[in-house]
Amino acid sequence: MAKNLAKKIYSPEGDDWETHRRQIFPPERIALNDARAEIMRTLIKARQKAGLSQQVLSAKTGISQKAISQIETCGANTRLDTVVRYAVAVGLKKIPVMA
Repeated sequence: MAKNLAKKIYSPEGDDWETHRRQIFPPERIALNDARAEIMRTLIKARQKAGLSQQVLSAKTGISQKAISQIETCGANTRLDTVVRYAVAVGLKKIPVMA
């Protein structure tokens, strides 16, 4: 019974992840997570476009490679000055926050 209940809660029939997360999380948290993910996608794309590995970016910024990995997977609550150092190092002039 617990297995069926878990399936119903975590993967309801016919629902996609978007529908499911809107049932679980308040709109403010969804907006915050979406904005954060968009910033991280922008940083990653810029790093890749600049041809920098995480290790090279680490040497260039003084941010540890482990911290860069955590930043890129949204696994850390990153300070604004760290995001700015990352952005400057990869050549970004603007970071889109919210549309």
